Amino acid sequence: MRTKRIGVLFVVPAIILPRAAATTTGATGRDWPIYGGGSSGTRYSPLKQINRSNVAQLTVAWTFDTADGAGASQTQTIVVDGVLYGLTPKHKVIALDGASGKELWRLDQGTPGRGPNRSPAAFVAQPANTWGSEGRNLLNAPGIWNTDLSLHREFRPTESLTLQFRWEAFDSTNTMTPAAPVSVLGAPNFGKIVTLTGSRQQQIALKILF
Repeated sequence: MRTKRIGVLFVVPAIILPRAAATTTGATGRDWPIYGGGSSGTRYSPLKQINRSNVAQLTVAWTFDTADGAGASQTQTIVVDGVLYGLTPKHKVIALDGASGKELWRLDQGTPGRGPNRSPAAFVAQPANTWGSEGRNLLNAPGIWNTDLSLHREFRPTESLTLQFRWEAFDSTNTMTPAAPVSVLGAPNFGKIVTLTGSRQQQIALKILF
């Protein structure tokens, strides 16, 4: 079986500045510290090194292979102090040197992702009075399988009287299933399944019909 490997490709102009200049922070706008570039989410950078006069000179400075198996990674990287942070296809957090592409460190939080699904590290609280960038129903549980049984029998002691005995079992196999993930943003277990649901319940009833 052939395995695909997903890489992250960054393109910079041939007239790239020295690393010392590339790590400048503050009002120069060289950092991209949060999703969308800033609290306004405009995705706009004030940098002017790349413009219409030199955009044709763009060349590949370096590439990086996450080496994290098959899958797709949906992540908008952030840059702080010359370090680029992103996620691998299985949602490990990586930090790369922005000038050379060298991997500085990698964090495996123990919650493997499934393709483009987001890991808990991908969610942050939206600033007050602003809209978030994600839609509804992002957190999914593995699903629930349940088997219910019901048995009943009727007796007619008289022509006008009917007795019906019923036995019912809910979740008859007594199978415990994972509950929905914790959906409270900022909670220590956000995005994780920490409880189980389901337990067998039985009931016996006598129904009188007349």
